Amino acid sequence: MYGPNTNVGSGSIVPMLESQIAYIVQAARLLASGVARMDVRQDVLDRFDAAAQRRLATSVCNQGGCDSWYLDAGRRNTNNRYGFMTGYRLRTRRLAPSDFHLRS
Repeated sequence: MYGPNTNVGSGSIVPMLESQIAYIVQAARLLASGVARMDVRQDVLDRFDAAAQRRLATSVCNQGGCDSWYLDAGRRNTNNRYGFMTGYRLRTRRLAPSDFHLRS
């Protein structure tokens, strides 16, 4: 939990954590139904990351050429979330099994 691009620049992290807990519970139920392993598909991860980096590139966290804890050595933002908390809540509301390689 509280992984890459889930930090918020304003507001409380609690709603983000609640969304993550609900998503994890869905994954646990899927695993309890007989799925032994689930791995996110690389193409799904790559699309998500590319979209996040595009949006973050124009955010105040990445502007000005200054170094900050938001950016790693390659000037990549892996800390903050772009957009509103409601968008995150909607995105994590339902786990899509098709986003994963499922193994029984």
